[in-house]
This record gives sequence, C-alpha cells and structure tokens, in this order.
Amino acid sequence: MRSTDEITYFIFDVAGMQRVNETGGYEFGDRVLKDIESKLQSAFTRASVKRLAGDEFSVTQLGANPAELSAKAGQLARNIRETLSIELSWGVGTAATDWDAKRAATLDLFRKRRSSRNRKREVGE
Repeated sequence: MRSTDEITYFIFDVAGMQRVNETGGYEFGDRVLKDIESKLQSAFTRASVKRLAGDEFSVTQLGANPAELSAKAGQLARNIRETLSIELSWGVGTAATDWDAKRAATLDLFRKRRSSRNRKREVGE
C-alpha cells in the first residue's frame, strides 16, 4: 500500500495524430483529442486530468494505488485502440513530490517507447 502523501502521475501520449489530421483535418483531430480527454476523465474520476500540449495528457492523483491506476490505463488504451484505432501509450511515476513523480513518469514513457521500437526492429516492422 502506498503512503497517502505520495503522488501518482501519468503522462499519456497519443500516437498517430498526424494520420488522423491528414485524413480528417485538424478540427476532426481536435475532436478526437477532446474525446480521449473525456475518456481519461471518466476513467480517472478522483484525479486531475489535463491536456498538456498537442497530443499529450497528464493524470495526477494523491494517495492512489499505482497498480490499480495502471490497470485502468491499460484498459483505457485497449478501448481507444479498438474504438478509435489510435495507440495511447503512457508512463507512470509515484513519488513524494510532484516534480519527482512527473520525472519518473516521463522516464517510464521513454523506456517503454525504446522497448517498443526495439521489439518492432526484432520483428522486422
């Protein structure tokens, strides 16, 4: 169990927005991002959800169970992939300070991206 003082921070990155904008236009792409933001708010009802810039979002919650939130993030990513054909990746960090939680989440996201690129190279994609 985590301390009630710890902050869990997610950074979500939406992949494929260039394709969405090129096929549907920027107004359509913006509606897709607003839909994703709404889905994040519905999934993380006790958290602060913010659109950071472009196609990135943050979710911040105090005193949360990171494993439970990660399970929600995974389910949400699958739902978005199935319904919108868009990939949603995320990094998560938990720490005593907001800055440390954000840093850990960003590093986690970068680690996952590297791992994903390496897997694609191994498969020959």
